[in-house]
Amino acid sequence: MRIWEPELIALPIPKNASDASIEIELTVYVINNTLESVRLHPNDALMPELITSKGQILQPEVAIEESLKNLEKIQAIRRRALGGRFPLTRWLSNLVFRLRRPPKIINLDDSLIEPGEGKKTSPIVRLLWYNNKLQLKFIKQFSYLPVSFKLNDSWCFHDLQADTYQLRFTRKSSSDRTSADLNPETKTEAIAPALATQFLSLSLQEPVGPDNSAVEVNGIRFETLVPQPRVIVPRSQPNVRVRNPRLDPYTLVEIGIRISNNTSSCFRFNLFASLIPQLIGTDGQPIEAAYGCSLTIIPKESDFPIVKPGESLTFFPKIAQLFWVKGELFCLSIPAGDGGGWVFGSLSLGTYQINFIYKNQDRTVEILDKEGRNAKLLEDIWVGMVFTPSITFSLVRSETEKIL
Repeated sequence: MRIWEPELIALPIPKNASDASIEIELTVYVINNTLESVRLHPNDALMPELITSKGQILQPEVAIEESLKNLEKIQAIRRRALGGRFPLTRWLSNLVFRLRRPPKIINLDDSLIEPGEGKKTSPIVRLLWYNNKLQLKFIKQFSYLPVSFKLNDSWCFHDLQADTYQLRFTRKSSSDRTSADLNPETKTEAIAPALATQFLSLSLQEPVGPDNSAVEVNGIRFETLVPQPRVIVPRSQPNVRVRNPRLDPYTLVEIGIRISNNTSSCFRFNLFASLIPQLIGTDGQPIEAAYGCSLTIIPKESDFPIVKPGESLTFFPKIAQLFWVKGELFCLSIPAGDGGGWVFGSLSLGTYQINFIYKNQDRTVEILDKEGRNAKLLEDIWVGMVFTPSITFSLVRSETEKIL
């Protein structure tokens, strides 16, 4: 059993407010590496386990269930953001440099795992304040169909603080297993034993820097950059029904990230489809981002820049822009770097919050030289998944258009 995420996850502690929270979707796999079929027992409990930096094992409590409508909304918003469920074009472009792959999942029998196959679950983890206490909530995955590999309940850890915790999931054996659980015809299927994932580090950090726009983990600081907090939207064209990217008005937007190396070692950082933007709307709710890809780009060495000790890297995705759609609504488009981009649609005037997720799992990567003939190995790539703090910006009309 394995958590298919980077070995380090860093989250900024949100403001102590009822509507402030940080959400992340984790992917957990159970893999059958034996030569026989294995059946998951329906009563086995999958649970999170959290250990403080001082070695104290924290005990979770069963959390209040999310409403069905809210669960569906959360999963729809997170579906494209973190789980690797991207269109085929993006998968092909990332295949060039992502060497490790999750196990295949093709069996239709939900509880049976054939040799070499696996099953997954994607619990949502939410960091929030409740009664002036910081808590970490693990929300079980919603499904209309029976699912044997999932959190049996939603769980919550209370009264947390800024610290680096060790997180893993365990699947404990139930006490009511019998031979009736085996295949009635062959009796040859084994029942999966008690299992546990590897530990990964979960760092909860207080935001630092100007306007609390940065979070620092193990000497590496990630900062959200929005140089212009007031963004003037392009002039509308109410009679235009089809957008022409070359002719229609648009506004270039500077939204980016600064990475500072405060350690004594050199690191490369992955800027190839590793930055995922998140946008909070005027109503305080996350806005779903649609990913689209029109071409395939092969990563090059410049996509993995070196940052020396004491230096910083500032990166703004090229051609991030606001543009009108159907003359009534406008969208925010942010390139992903792999030939595609993230699009937040149906925006209006008002105040928004934006942040980035930096996610990289590989310490090394092979790229091709400029001629595309020889492979070159790049090493010392910083590994982790970091959520930068949200920065507020406003979308406003120009003074000229207000007069008109």
